[in-house]
Amino acid sequence: MALKPAAQEEIKTYLLELNTNVSVNPPLFAANDAPVVMIAPMKATSGFETDEMIYTTDELFAHKVFAMNRWARPPAQMLTTVISQSLGRSGLFKAVIENSTFSEADLTIFSELLCIRQVFHGNMQQQPESLKSHVELEIKITVVSNRNGNVLCQKDFFIQKTADRPDPYAGVKALSSAVESFSSDLLSFLIISLSR
Repeated sequence: MALKPAAQEEIKTYLLELNTNVSVNPPLFAANDAPVVMIAPMKATSGFETDEMIYTTDELFAHKVFAMNRWARPPAQMLTTVISQSLGRSGLFKAVIENSTFSEADLTIFSELLCIRQVFHGNMQQQPESLKSHVELEIKITVVSNRNGNVLCQKDFFIQKTADRPDPYAGVKALSSAVESFSSDLLSFLIISLSR
């Protein structure tokens, strides 16, 4: 009788992407006056610079990682692309460029991923049927004028969304919704801040 190796479960990988288009009507700037903006690569706070999917519980505030679920790339990399796509599709700027040495950019947007995690509520061991979860996404945005180096505006965006089930896939769906909300909130913030 030959022994067969145990079947291994495949690691599931997930993307964070922008699924909606938002445009600014009427345009904030005249066509010739619209600024060129450069999107600097997003930095991540210690612990969030990995492709591991992080979770925590109300009972234990330490971060843990899902063993069989990962991000396709570190979230900060995917979110840099989300910001670039969101602003590029908005029509707010003459051009949106990512991670470039292009010296003609009028503004640079710096960002920092402060938190991206799923939080479980309830007792995992004693009452798993009562378990619920939500996700948290926190990103700090700083807009700098390339002409004089002045900070034009800065904001911390904190978005919390309820997951429909207490599992990693439901957390990814909730985070996708959080990313859409962040994209919309960022655009609104820039419209108000840059029109002053």
